[in-house]
Amino acid sequence: MKTTEEEGLVILMIGLTVGLLAGLLWAPRSGSETRRALRRGAQDNLDYLIEEAERVRDSTDRLVDNSKEWLDRLKTPRRTVKASAESDLEDLMRQA
Repeated sequence: MKTTEEEGLVILMIGLTVGLLAGLLWAPRSGSETRRALRRGAQDNLDYLIEEAERVRDSTDRLVDNSKEWLDRLKTPRRTVKASAESDLEDLMRQA
């Protein structure tokens, strides 16, 4: 009696053989046409990924630039307030 593993292996081989034969009989294109179509599809996908990566990089660059400008605007009033406070403190110390 065959073990479950042996039965599974036989069923797998039969399934692969039937699938391969069905694919060969009903293939819409020849092997070279199929490979060409796969290469074309892969190249199209690669082009799309490159374009998207460039778009993401541009968006990220804009975000970084905008963040830097925003942070600079936040720092400027603090510097002004700090300088003003130091000036007022110096005036008070001179008066004392």
